[in-house]
Amino acid sequence: GLADSSLPALTYRYASLAVPNATVAADFFKRFTGAELVPRSSFLIEAGETEVVGCRLYYADRQQYSDVYFQSTAGSSLPGAESISTFSELVSKGHSMANDDWDWWQDWHLAFYVSDLDAVALNLMKNDVPFVSRGSLYFEIANTGLIIQVLGNATVYWKEPFLFCRKTDNAGTGRMQPYKINVTDISSVPSKPLPEFIPSHQSMYASDAVENALWTYKFLNVTKLDTLTKPTQSHAYANGTCANIQWMAVENFWSLHYIQQKFKREGLIRIKEHEKFVNELHGDLSEIDAYMGYRAALSVGCSRGYQY
Repeated sequence: GLADSSLPALTYRYASLAVPNATVAADFFKRFTGAELVPRSSFLIEAGETEVVGCRLYYADRQQYSDVYFQSTAGSSLPGAESISTFSELVSKGHSMANDDWDWWQDWHLAFYVSDLDAVALNLMKNDVPFVSRGSLYFEIANTGLIIQVLGNATVYWKEPFLFCRKTDNAGTGRMQPYKINVTDISSVPSKPLPEFIPSHQSMYASDAVENALWTYKFLNVTKLDTLTKPTQSHAYANGTCANIQWMAVENFWSLHYIQQKFKREGLIRIKEHEKFVNELHGDLSEIDAYMGYRAALSVGCSRGYQY
């Protein structure tokens, strides 16, 4: 049920992602999702002093849409801006994108549903963009560290479930290279039009998923979701045994996921140390900083219930 039904209902509005170069990141995202550029006059976001490129993903026969905004921190005077480039580089270098590997930072991803996952996979494979298969697929927006998850049913590549109890490490699995996972001759398969990308969820790394979930239930009107963590389910043993995942949805079924891993490597940046750095940078939230460029925006009809 609803965590606090006395609070106004929330709906998903847009995602914002801080990147070293907004134009380059947006071009890559458009190429592999079919997004369209948003005219600045139609932005749902206040651009401020940074370069912002907006991408719009239409769905429901173009009757609805979701936006993704890329905010460039190059040359920005915002607190923390000087570290975004290094942060992005380290997270990106930490991703092997090999199917036998997983790093905790890959749990920080923006997710969409599609009706034809084969079309998305073919576009990636024909352009030599590696992706990790867990039924759905995960690919990186090149050189940003940012991961996009695409959910659906696929037949052109092999799949395996989430194996939360399988240990990964920097010295072993982290050194693996991506390899092709197609189960058919891709050169003989014609390309297909990209399907509509329907917003699904924002997943976030968390050193304490339960603590984050409790905060969310206290201050936002969300519905707790079944995390499917029983031994025979899709996210087996992520009930605190080998990982801890917490899921919750807003009114239009878009959801937030918090992921606390126990056996996955952390790549080149320690999760807890980074959380401490960002929390200290945010301070009392009295001023905007560059890391606020990473956010998911929710809309509320009446904000009076959120004066806390």
